Amino acid sequence: FGKQAELKFHTTFEAYRRHLHSAHPHTAHNISGDLNRARRAGLRIERLDCPEQHQAALHGVMDRHFQRLNGQPFPYQANFFAEVGRRLAGAADIYAAWLGGEIVGVALVFRHGDSAHLSIIGFDRDKGREASLYANLGYNHPIAKCAEAGCRHIYYGRTCYELKLRRGCQLRKLDLYLK
Repeated sequence: FGKQAELKFHTTFEAYRRHLHSAHPHTAHNISGDLNRARRAGLRIERLDCPEQHQAALHGVMDRHFQRLNGQPFPYQANFFAEVGRRLAGAADIYAAWLGGEIVGVALVFRHGDSAHLSIIGFDRDKGREASLYANLGYNHPIAKCAEAGCRHIYYGRTCYELKLRRGCQLRKLDLYLK
């Protein structure tokens, strides 16, 4: 088992922000800036009901993201998100981030009961910089949507611990398995 970052939060995004303000006031203040930058840049984040319609763009974003961070291609085929959507309908949310009519980010969130797992995120760092794409696609949007869905925990995986701790996460020993 490895350590994952777990975020426990209240029933709304605003309640999460109020809670975060007491523990990490600077980070809580930055959320407003992230949301404002997204609005000014025209960032739109949507749950995809038909990811197969965008599979080339989704795969392209992930492939470029993996190449940039890992020096290797995204390890799944172009139809990965379409297959996840088809096989795990109701348990997987695929979010696309749009700027100027172009998909510049993708996030995959698995949900079960009151828990969610932000499993995969990929984004165009250069195109998304002015819109605070990473903060909005990786944290603000999923936290808001998971709160709306009644989730009480989000698990964020095994990287960027310091950032996740500032966002209110705690480290837990656990692993994610999909059957």
